[in-house]
Amino acid sequence: MNTQHTELAGIIPGNAFVPNTSRANKYAIHWTSTVSGTAGTGTKRFKQAEAEQLAAELNRDYPDTEHEAVLFVPPPAEVTAVPA
Repeated sequence: MNTQHTELAGIIPGNAFVPNTSRANKYAIHWTSTVSGTAGTGTKRFKQAEAEQLAAELNRDYPDTEHEAVLFVPPPAEVTAVPA
């Protein structure tokens, strides 16, 4: 058995699952092409300061695309009807 996992399990309430990403990573990079108008939001999450720094770097390196650090809001869950 992995001793590191066992040690962590002993300090996590209820031996809960610990995801690979920190809950502090709530920001994503939203981009918009100034040439085509295409836009999107990246899938990687960052801490706010990291996202803002990365957006500034990307804006310097890729002037035809505007980058912005945005608070990630997950899409609403799909609602399915339950048969009566």
